[in-house]
Amino acid sequence: MKNIFDDDKNAVKQLLKDKHTLLEGYITEHLFYNQFLKNNTIPSTDGWWTTEYKNNKLFFIVKEELCPLDEEIINLISPQHECWHVYLQQDKFIFENNNIKLFEEDFVSKYELFKIRNPMTASKETRNFNRQKQSINFFRENKILRKIAIERKFANNFLTVYFRGMINIDMFTKKNEQINVIEIKYKYESKDGYFGVNTGQMKMFEFFMRLNFNVHHFVLYNFTRDMTLSIFGFLRLNSEPPNIKEWYFKKLNVEEVYNEGIAPEMTSVSGNFRQTYFKIPKREMKKNRMAFVNTYS
Repeated sequence: MKNIFDDDKNAVKQLLKDKHTLLEGYITEHLFYNQFLKNNTIPSTDGWWTTEYKNNKLFFIVKEELCPLDEEIINLISPQHECWHVYLQQDKFIFENNNIKLFEEDFVSKYELFKIRNPMTASKETRNFNRQKQSINFFRENKILRKIAIERKFANNFLTVYFRGMINIDMFTKKNEQINVIEIKYKYESKDGYFGVNTGQMKMFEFFMRLNFNVHHFVLYNFTRDMTLSIFGFLRLNSEPPNIKEWYFKKLNVEEVYNEGIAPEMTSVSGNFRQTYFKIPKREMKKNRMAFVNTYS
């Protein structure tokens, strides 16, 4: 057995620690991939995470093997911000950077890290078992169960334990020599008419904008505005006027000024703390729309 998640039971056990909405977020990303990238020649990659360390950034690319786009992005990031390829061996993570290979405990020692939290399990009220199981079945059917379990173990059992904050980059793409950061969500606007981007994510977007990456925010719009409607419930709805299933999207710009708000606890990864976010008017997101094509049956 190459790692513990070769056994589906271990992967399921790991994923049941996460919010059902977090797991459904991976489904939205996969639906985006299937519609726009799966049968296309546009290179794409995912599995990227970032955190802060002594005023610099650490990037972790969590996957078995790096692809050419990963390598290209790594080469565009200043060496002051270290990039580590991370993969799971048995139940421990291996970190590789150029010719350096560190076991998990060696990485912790190198950076003099110490535990600031226990491994994360989301609050009970944010973990609906039936919705978790639906997501897990989707992952299994689409052959991404192991991949996502590895990412979630890295986020919950390593990043959460040793670092105060962490950001996941949903996806990178490259088209016509332009590298793009893609942020993908299934949601609807707040009562006052705004979509939100977490403050930490926006700072990460600004980092890549300074490298001349384009940043695009895509929203699969929940026209029901029903917060209890899962991504699966949404997929079962009919798409007919005036309720059309659509992607709203906007290119984010570093020079734009966004107002800030405070999101409720349930929107955080653990479901236990409030967080600040930047507010993007719905009218701005709605200017650019594309039809959603359901690739799931």
